[in-house]
Amino acid sequence: MTDGIFLRTLRGEATERRPLWMLRQAGRYLPEYRELRKDHNFEAMSLNTEVAAEVTLQPIDRFGFDAAIVFADIMSPVRSLGVPFRFDPGPVLEAPLRSRASIEALPTPSKAEIASSSDLSQAKQRAPRPSPKSGLDWRSAPPRQALPAPA
Repeated sequence: MTDGIFLRTLRGEATERRPLWMLRQAGRYLPEYRELRKDHNFEAMSLNTEVAAEVTLQPIDRFGFDAAIVFADIMSPVRSLGVPFRFDPGPVLEAPLRSRASIEALPTPSKAEIASSSDLSQAKQRAPRPSPKSGLDWRSAPPRQALPAPA
């Protein structure tokens, strides 16, 4: 199996075109997303790895982008650190971190505690194999692959 255009581009290899992906791929414009929103609010979608994986893959299935943007709430790291918050309607920290000591007292979460890691694993399992048409090469990408230094 050969790597798709996204990974080849990240390695600095010459490719036939620039890879295509969209920041904020999930959203109101997709009917599939709107259908899921009927049964799940945003917070519930972010916390349910199966739903988050489905939302991650919806634009890939529909448009064949070359890479996926993992659907996760921007507050996922905060939740993983054990900092309580609620949505009202946006995120509100119950006890804001106002000192260096409060930040240094935060625990280091395990990989299993980080929501987006679970979402990514779920999405990788469900994604189709890379192909010349879809270019879904992120499925086999090693985590935190280092990019080459610019020349």
